[in-house]
Amino acid sequence: MTFSAPGHDADWSRWARRWPWGGEGKGAFTISDDGSLCAYSEGQVTLQGGVACLTARPTQASDGAAAWGMPYVSGLLSSFTGFKQTYGYFEVRAKFPKGRGLHPGIGLYRNPDPSTEDEIDLIETIGEDTQGAFLSLHYGRGPHDYVSQTARQFDVAAAVTTHGLLWTPKTITWFQNDQRVATAPTHASQHDPMSLIINLGVGGSWAGNPDPGVFPARLLVAGVRAFALKP
Repeated sequence: MTFSAPGHDADWSRWARRWPWGGEGKGAFTISDDGSLCAYSEGQVTLQGGVACLTARPTQASDGAAAWGMPYVSGLLSSFTGFKQTYGYFEVRAKFPKGRGLHPGIGLYRNPDPSTEDEIDLIETIGEDTQGAFLSLHYGRGPHDYVSQTARQFDVAAAVTTHGLLWTPKTITWFQNDQRVATAPTHASQHDPMSLIINLGVGGSWAGNPDPGVFPARLLVAGVRAFALKP
């Protein structure tokens, strides 16, 4: 094991609550290219009984500058400053919220540069379809620079579900509750250290406008573990 959190003894110093890019401005707390409607605020991540809770809700006047002028605030966790790894097994136990306009996700990211955008999604879900787990690789900036599959074995909003990803030099394999649900070849660009990001998005071109009745929406993270491959 190379990394574990959250939990009753979580080391929050290893988790940032913002994107690992965008400097100190709005780009570190919002997404600008897909119509997202939320800003990620530190106060929207709390620890309750050893479980990390990412909460999305409408912006309030008391949010002030932390809302960056967005109509919603939500939570994000990034291990970029404290943990990165190349290859291995990554596991996140989480319960996703359900509702139109929500876009929760768990992924591995390499800090992007102008030439490519490397991302391996353990899982994304959209809106009310929490039975559908979108499992994707992103490896460039073009509209077709990705590979995506969908698993429908579990409703990830019904209970805490274990999302696993085995990343090797040759293949990437996805697991849900220890069942293998998909596999794909490792892309040529995905051989560098990546960090974990867990976020609860609101709105956007994919998720659509949110249903006001879904708020407050909560993404619960019961645990995170990472393991290195055997030599």
